[in-house]
Amino acid sequence: MTSLVSLDPLEGGQNKPIFTASGAIAAGKPVVLNTNGTVAQITGSTASIDANYGDVDVIQEATGGSKYSISTDPFNTGKFIVGFEDKRSGQSEKPMVVVGTTSGSTVTFGTPVALHSGSAGGNGTVVQFDPTYENRVIVSYYAPSTGSTIGSLTLNGTAVTINSGAAQFYSSNGGKMDPGQMAFDTTKTGYFIAGYTDSAQTGYYRGGSVAANGTVTLNSQVTIMTHWYIHQFSVRCNKSGQFIISGSKAN
Repeated sequence: MTSLVSLDPLEGGQNKPIFTASGAIAAGKPVVLNTNGTVAQITGSTASIDANYGDVDVIQEATGGSKYSISTDPFNTGKFIVGFEDKRSGQSEKPMVVVGTTSGSTVTFGTPVALHSGSAGGNGTVVQFDPTYENRVIVSYYAPSTGSTIGSLTLNGTAVTINSGAAQFYSSNGGKMDPGQMAFDTTKTGYFIAGYTDSAQTGYYRGGSVAANGTVTLNSQVTIMTHWYIHQFSVRCNKSGQFIISGSKAN
C-alpha cells in the first residue's frame, strides 16, 4: 500500500490495514504507530475535561438587547470586567460597567457603576484591561454631553473608580466602537490604539495614552478606509509593539 486512497471503498480501494503489536495491548486502549510500522499502547496519564457550565449570575434583568463587552484581568486570576447598557425600565440605557470574579464554577459580580447618567445611544460600552498597569481599565462609551468618549477606570477588588480626564474621540453619536477595537502596546506603559467608524461607515483610528492619574490623551484622527464594516474589523498589537488592523470594506 502506497497511498491511503487504497483504503477508501469510494475510490475503489479494497485494502485493510494490518499492524503488528509491539508488546501487550489491552482491549479498547488507544495506540500509537511506531516508526518501524508496529503499534504500541499509549502509556501515561490521561485527564477528562468537565464541559459542564458553572453557576450563572445575572448582571441585570431587563428586556431588549444590550451590547456587552468583556475583558479579563491579566494580573489577577479569575477577575474580569463587563461593559453594557442598563436596559432596565426607567434607567435611560446608561453605559455601565461591573467587575466580576470567578472561584471554581462560581461567578460573583460587584456593584454595577454608571459611567454617565445619559443614554448610551445604542453604542457598545467597550472595556479593555491595561496589561501594563495593574487594576486599570480603559473604556469607550457614548454620553450626550461629551460625545463618543474614552476614559479610564481604577479597580480595587470589585469596586470601580471613574477617573477624571476622559477624552472625546468623536463629537457625536456617530462614532461607534465594538469589542476588539482597542489594544494596548505591551512594550510601553499606558499606550494604546482605538479603532472606530462614523455614521457614514468610514473607519478611523487614534493612538492614545493613559497617565498615572488616569487622564487619557488622544492623538489626531487617522482615516483607515471609507465604507468600513465596524463589526468586521479588529485591532491587535504584537510583541514588537506594532499595531495590526484588519477589516472588511463594502463594495
